[in-house]
Amino acid sequence: MEQKPIWKSGKPARRFDFEKESTGLEVLIVHEDLATGVRARQALDNLEKQIEIDTKFLMSLCRFGMLEDPELAETALEQARRADIVFLSLHGNRDVPPVVRDWLLCWLETRDFKPCALVVSLDAINQELLKNNSTLNFLRLITAPLEVDLFLHLGASPFTARDKTLLVNRHIPMGRSWI
Repeated sequence: MEQKPIWKSGKPARRFDFEKESTGLEVLIVHEDLATGVRARQALDNLEKQIEIDTKFLMSLCRFGMLEDPELAETALEQARRADIVFLSLHGNRDVPPVVRDWLLCWLETRDFKPCALVVSLDAINQELLKNNSTLNFLRLITAPLEVDLFLHLGASPFTARDKTLLVNRHIPMGRSWI
């Protein structure tokens, strides 16, 4: 697809606009808890600011616990099938919960074979343990034979459990959210 530079004040900008108007990349964030959901959202917001193409991430969030409800799990599965990116955000200090493992396997088995990516976001404190990380090893195993690109993101949780009380009286915009 041909790229045309956007002109501002008679000078080309650093961003590119594609001929085909894009509504954005659909991203489903499946997260362990509030901290991991916020970390994923912040990572995507930062990436959106850094990339030099004119696109937006259209984000939806789904907390792990919601996958225990069959109707909500099916809704999340439909969103994952449409998504360009599935962003799995967890602490990474234990195995992926069985309900999340089963949901991921179902998504991979039933998705349309369009190009997509699976991003796994783990707490940065787990960096030394990556070689033996059961979550990462599981995800490598299930995505290797498929046309799913696997990316690793290491980040700090934006706040700890005691900081959650600060959020009670604040509104944090989370896009279309299931948290």
